[in-house]
Amino acid sequence: MIDSQTVKAPAAPGGGGYDAAKKVKAASGTLQRTRTGACLLVNLTPADVQDAQGAEQIIKAVRQRWHFLKHLFAGSAYDRGRLMSQAAYRDFVM
Repeated sequence: MIDSQTVKAPAAPGGGGYDAAKKVKAASGTLQRTRTGACLLVNLTPADVQDAQGAEQIIKAVRQRWHFLKHLFAGSAYDRGRLMSQAAYRDFVM
């Protein structure tokens, strides 16, 4: 499962990013978890990086480390066409 979380980070290295929805300077983390909730990877980015872009980085890293994983689940916040294309390219089933 891919999920993202935004937290306030006014003193983040590089100035962080601005989350327009929450109207705060923030950092964002994209997580890859198992069905049971165990965390496989975390990718930290400034909050102004789109969720889909963070997910693409996670998909690439997961495929390199765990070649046997096949299924990928993502919420509706992600650009489905772009994410599905990246997932299919790396041999995931969505």
